[in-house]
This record gives sequence, structure tokens and C-alpha cells, in this order.
Amino acid sequence: MSAFHKSKVRTGFTIIELMIVVAMIAVMVAVAIPSYQNYIQKSYMKAAAATIHKDGQFMEKWYSVNGKYTTGSAWPALPYTVSPESGTSLYRISFTSSGYSAGNDNKYTLIATPICGTQVANNGCVCFDQDANTVLNANADCTNGGPLCSCTN
Repeated sequence: MSAFHKSKVRTGFTIIELMIVVAMIAVMVAVAIPSYQNYIQKSYMKAAAATIHKDGQFMEKWYSVNGKYTTGSAWPALPYTVSPESGTSLYRISFTSSGYSAGNDNKYTLIATPICGTQVANNGCVCFDQDANTVLNANADCTNGGPLCSCTN
């Protein structure tokens, strides 16, 4: 009889071990995907806020030259009407629907409304006013009270 005993050395993984690893990966993916999508939505909204701030700077320059925010009977044309500024447009930027009215020369509110059919269509609006107040995820009245604003085409 030989002095050496040969034992079988087991290598590899059992099917149970592999299934446990696959299940753990599935749970991590299930948690990570919604978090990533939320992160992307917020980044698009913050990009819209950055663009709308540029329009706000334009409005302040307009005011310093003209002494009022209007052209006399209407709002001036904004330099940035979509966000992002290049690539696929996700938000349309305009003045709020309250629009121009006589005696409203010293205040304004800009609104970035999500475009229907895009990945931000269910997001709220982004609003910016003459006092540099920024509201993210707003409704059509530029407040956080009530349902989010509707997308636009």
C-alpha cells in the first residue's frame, strides 16, 4: 500500500453558490437602476436651471440698459429658449403664462417646462425670477404646492 493518500481536490463553485451570487447581483441592480435614473433626472433639471440663470443674467442686463424688464409692450426675446443648449432639447424656456401686463415692468418669472415625449416629461418645471429665486420640480405656478406642471410639445 502506498504511503501517499490521494484525495480528490474540489475546484470550482457549486450551483447553489453561483445562484446566490446571481441573486445578490440582481438585488444590487434592482436598487441601482432607479437611483441612477433619479440622478440623471436631477442632472437634467439642474442643467435647465443653469440655462435659465443665463436668461436671468440677460434680463438683468436688459434692465440695466432699458430701466425695465420689458420692451415696452412685451417681453424681450430670450437668448436661450431650450435646455440643454446643444443636443436633444428636454426643456422649453419662456416667461410664465401670466405674461406681460401693464405695470409689470419691474418683475418677471422664467419657466423651463419639460418637453413631452422626452425622459424628463414627468419632471416638474424649473422657475427663476428677478430676485434670483429658483424653484426646482415646480408646478405651472412656479411653486411646490400642487401637481407638477404638464409637459409641452
